Amino acid sequence: MTLEKRPRPYPITQEQVWEAFKLVRRKGKAVGVDGVSIDTISANPERHLYPVWKRLSNGSYFPEAVKRKDILKPDDTVRSDSFGIFGRQVSFAGMPN
Repeated sequence: MTLEKRPRPYPITQEQVWEAFKLVRRKGKAVGVDGVSIDTISANPERHLYPVWKRLSNGSYFPEAVKRKDILKPDDTVRSDSFGIFGRQVSFAGMPN
């Protein structure tokens, strides 16, 4: 077994994931359907950001489905809204296309 360092298939750096997290935090995103808050992640970012980076850079990140909810507006029309999870918010905030 060799423990050589192989290049990642996708050139996404840990710094890019960190910058994406800071963007999500700056926008004040609420707790997602996974129950993870920005405060929870800020308390221990390595625990939450490393797995997101690893999956993104390996090409194995597949965002979970979002929760959709219909919201009744004051004029009695209905608006659909979706609530994501933390990893999805970070992966879509500032990641290269």
